[in-house]
Amino acid sequence: MTLYNKGAFVEEAVQSILAQTFTDFELLVVDDAGTDDGLAKVKAISDPRIRIMESAENTGRAAAANRGIEAAQGEFIAFLDADDIMYPDRLAKQVAFLDAHHEVTIVGTDVEELRGQDKQPSSWPRSHEAAMAGLVFGDAYLHPSSLVRRSLFSDPSVRFNGGWRTPGMDYLFQVAICRKAVFANLPEVLGAYRRGGNNFRSGRDWRRDRLLIARETFRLLGWPVSEAEVDAHVTLTGYLPAGFKAADVRHLRQWRDRLLALNHEFRLADPALFAQEVMDHWHRLYHRVADQGWGPGLAFWRHSPARTGAWLAYLAKVQLKGAAKPAHEGE
Repeated sequence: MTLYNKGAFVEEAVQSILAQTFTDFELLVVDDAGTDDGLAKVKAISDPRIRIMESAENTGRAAAANRGIEAAQGEFIAFLDADDIMYPDRLAKQVAFLDAHHEVTIVGTDVEELRGQDKQPSSWPRSHEAAMAGLVFGDAYLHPSSLVRRSLFSDPSVRFNGGWRTPGMDYLFQVAICRKAVFANLPEVLGAYRRGGNNFRSGRDWRRDRLLIARETFRLLGWPVSEAEVDAHVTLTGYLPAGFKAADVRHLRQWRDRLLALNHEFRLADPALFAQEVMDHWHRLYHRVADQGWGPGLAFWRHSPARTGAWLAYLAKVQLKGAAKPAHEGE
């Protein structure tokens, strides 16, 4: 557990680990020189399984995680963020799974996403093949739900990017190791993941961050892509740029086709599963594009293999509704 300014949540996180039905573990809390009372709250918890690693300076979450990996002594390494929660059977079920499936390197779980008092279940790919098919779009597993074979880290190069100080370090680690590891996720909700102002990404320009992450993703994969293609990829993942126009749809279509060609060339994922993932992202983008106007909406419809009347009906409804608004509305 890396710890930096999560004092409001860290006691609950630590207690959820100490309450595990699987009890043969040490809890490494890697302090990253926070400025709140989080470290003091951990120190006040009396349990011999807790080991605190203090830092005199803030180095960032990735570098802090690497310090914990270096110090870990167990056969497996579990991760939990300092504002999240493990449910009591998580470690027991994950250890049993890895003991029974020696080919799997990392196993995650489903979780509940917490937004204030609201809880929503969140699921992750069940198989390695499904995880790899979606990897260029997002995580293979939720990092703070994961249990990893320590043997993966026997190679000193297998670490988080210690110099990465923006969101995305968990995901980029998965991309970096995707050809060295086998992924799986248990189809059970075994933890809670908090979203909101406590998250690292909160309040940031998320499209700008996604551009940085996408650029690094393709570098790690060794896929030769242009800056324009990086931009198109971020758009395809659901982050439309301001002023998205009909001409941008053609570039997006070109990137959609190039993604398929890159996967064929570099053999990242099963071609059929990868193609389905690409088209799923394409289709999910339609309503956002249609909201931009008649031009982008019609262009997207023309470049789509599945042209439905429902799409055209949605486009007409949105644009006619917009045209009917009083001129002063929204000013």
